[in-house]
Amino acid sequence: MRKYNSILLFLFIIVTVGCSTKYMGAGLNDFHKSSELIAESLAGVITEIIDQDMELRAERSVIKSSITASDLEPVILTFNNLRLRKELVNCLVEYSGLLNALLDKDHITFVREYGEDLRESLNNINTSDPGLVSKEAGGIISTIITMVPEGVTFLKKRKFALKLMSEMQKVIDKVSIKLKEEVNSLKLLAPNLYTRLFREKVENKWPDKKEKRLKYALAGVKIIRKREMFGLLIDDLIKIMDIFPAEHKRLMDSFRKSGGTLIGLNELLNYSLRLKNNYDLFSKGE
Repeated sequence: MRKYNSILLFLFIIVTVGCSTKYMGAGLNDFHKSSELIAESLAGVITEIIDQDMELRAERSVIKSSITASDLEPVILTFNNLRLRKELVNCLVEYSGLLNALLDKDHITFVREYGEDLRESLNNINTSDPGLVSKEAGGIISTIITMVPEGVTFLKKRKFALKLMSEMQKVIDKVSIKLKEEVNSLKLLAPNLYTRLFREKVENKWPDKKEKRLKYALAGVKIIRKREMFGLLIDDLIKIMDIFPAEHKRLMDSFRKSGGTLIGLNELLNYSLRLKNNYDLFSKGE
């Protein structure tokens, strides 16, 4: 009887692990894909605003008899925090990639790559903003890199994953707040950028001859479209920074309670897809 129970238990573990590996893909894929879409859109917005700010500075520099590098550097999003912003965005993608690699048997070979990248990003974040990331987060990442070869059982990987998710929840909470602060700064400052761009590129250059005006009118239309799409994009970014920590917690809680199954994150993924679509329209000026 004891032997029979042992066989049943062994079969139960095999089925449980098999099902977990099969069905947890939706949650992992949704989380990783959403992280990539958010990072791409946010990094793209930041880069474009900096470029437009520098373009405006260049437009205004033509009246100067001499010029220095500081005359052309952006003032809305300065270069001082550029590294921190980059690492904040990177760590979301690297973490979701590490989680995916850790729990999906088809991606286990990428554990070290994502883990080392994430550890470096977290170290850089702490260098720029000490205390933002706990030592425990770096410690569990180092443990995973060292102790998760291809032969580790799913149950062991699940233990590591839960510890990683718990520590990264604290990081995600803080990173989301930090990124939301950046986005709110953009919301306050960037509209004035478009007003100044319109003035410099259209109003101040409006030609006397009618046949030359269409060129500048079309340039003005593009700036107005950018301004309107920017408003939609910023609202999307603020919303997604609000729901991202909650969705990660929901993912972690479901993984803990179910024994390994990760729920799909349809809301997060849908918001991320809409965000990326609005970013594409914004970048094209449509």
